[in-house]
Amino acid sequence: MIIRIRPFSTNTAPIIKYEGTGTSSVDVSAIERNLTSLTFEVTDNNIGDNLTLGNPVLETGSGELSAVMENGNIFMDYTPAILSKGMHKVVLNVCDDGLPVLCASVTVNIDVIEEGIYPYEAISPNADNLNDFWIIRGIEHYPDNVVVIFDRWNNRVFQVEGYNNSSVVWSGESNKGLTKEELKDGTYYYKITLGQGAGTLSGMVILKR
Repeated sequence: MIIRIRPFSTNTAPIIKYEGTGTSSVDVSAIERNLTSLTFEVTDNNIGDNLTLGNPVLETGSGELSAVMENGNIFMDYTPAILSKGMHKVVLNVCDDGLPVLCASVTVNIDVIEEGIYPYEAISPNADNLNDFWIIRGIEHYPDNVVVIFDRWNNRVFQVEGYNNSSVVWSGESNKGLTKEELKDGTYYYKITLGQGAGTLSGMVILKR
């Protein structure tokens, strides 16, 4: 059996570095439902100490968080949840096994911005497989959405729930009234209610066959 003897006062805490600089806090930004990956370097001046990464702690915000330590590096992955816009805070803690046990921590402040919804500005339903239906990029993340299309006189010509850019789309036709018919070329106006308390979007879209 080998007994390691070291004076009580010689142990020093690990150092957590981000982009080559020791730090106790890091500020980054992220987008809802998008993966953010960070790498931290951990050093320890005490030869023979073993380092252990504690469970990562999500103090504020909501999302999927994981962290592992391999070969002196911490690899952290975080995916903010939908509708979680705002400041999120993650705390990582590393301890050695010296005498006494000493630890270092880093706080990751994550400014989460809302995932974008981008309605295309035009639609050309002429069966050429290019913009044959209206694309609302990102709408699939809001399954409770309601999409309404108005003509230039503010008449409601199309309305649907659960728009998803695949099976539920607008292809330049009217679904209001007794019959489903093609709409004339021109400028139309939309209102998108995202649901889940996420607000509404409005604007115009050009129809040209």
